[in-house]
Amino acid sequence: MKAVKLLMIGLLALVMLAGFVAGCSNEAPSTDTPGTTPAESSQPEVKPMTFTLVVWNATADDQQIQGWATIEEIEKRTNGLIKFDYRGGLEVIPEKEQTEAVRTGVIDCAWTIGSYGAGITPLANAFGLCKLTGPEMRASGVLDVYREAFAKQNIYFVENLDGSGYHEIYRVWTNFEIDDPDDIKGQKIRTTPNYEALVKYFGGMPVAIPAPDTYSALETGLVSGMVYPAIGPFMDRGFPEVIEYMVSPGFGSEQNIWLFNQDSWNSIPADLQKTFTEACADIEKEYMDEMLETHAKWVKNILAAGVTEVTLSQDAGERLQAGYYAALWDQIVADDPELGPKLRELME
Repeated sequence: MKAVKLLMIGLLALVMLAGFVAGCSNEAPSTDTPGTTPAESSQPEVKPMTFTLVVWNATADDQQIQGWATIEEIEKRTNGLIKFDYRGGLEVIPEKEQTEAVRTGVIDCAWTIGSYGAGITPLANAFGLCKLTGPEMRASGVLDVYREAFAKQNIYFVENLDGSGYHEIYRVWTNFEIDDPDDIKGQKIRTTPNYEALVKYFGGMPVAIPAPDTYSALETGLVSGMVYPAIGPFMDRGFPEVIEYMVSPGFGSEQNIWLFNQDSWNSIPADLQKTFTEACADIEKEYMDEMLETHAKWVKNILAAGVTEVTLSQDAGERLQAGYYAALWDQIVADDPELGPKLRELME
């Protein structure tokens, strides 16, 4: 009897041992990396981000083709983790207020005119002075200097939205006969900050007038000419109806730039920031030739609309161009003695 009892106890022990072994074999294997806790080994999920966007002119699609292509590429490369909520143009935020709106976070980002950021940094006026292509600007460190300047005002400078290197976009337009830049002397000329120095250099009287009000200023004779880029909006605003002459040669570079609120930019994970900037650089190269063709098309359309081209002599043309660069560089260096000389050295 005692032997039977011992046998039953032994069998019970074997059953319990078998159950314990089975339980251990069914336990899920650990996925933790040795030396870390579960919290340390997991990566936070990146949620889709949408950034509000305004542009300086909602009708200037041909000038912003590089920008639209860049946005499409960014959304594609980030698998939709970065998207943009396009709000419109100057009817949403006036063009000269867009840079400030980016700085304060009213809007996440903007494609705007470089010189309209002159109230943020004097270097904003230097965009038109650059004769480098987009890839050359990146390689030379020009973009880094701009980023340093804008960062002081809570803005991340993304890029210039025209990497073609075209540098005769600005023109003097007059309703008086002109065959020498000295003929500007005494004339009231509509300007913006980036070519105000040019008008003063040749003795003219600069008059600051917003682009939407320039037509009436020319029509009524408030001004007898203007400095304005030969771009699509020249036609959109009906300027061929109120201007007689386009002076050649032109001068200066495109300066439609992309600015991001610094806090908004910082919200993007580092790997997606890298993807973002790589997309910008790649699309820039792809659109360089197309932007050069677009510039030529704009001039052709303006002349076809009835504006008369006045070509200055070689000497007069060189003085006009030299006056633009010299006068504006002197102003920028005086306004920003720290970064102005550095930027000038890189650009020249």
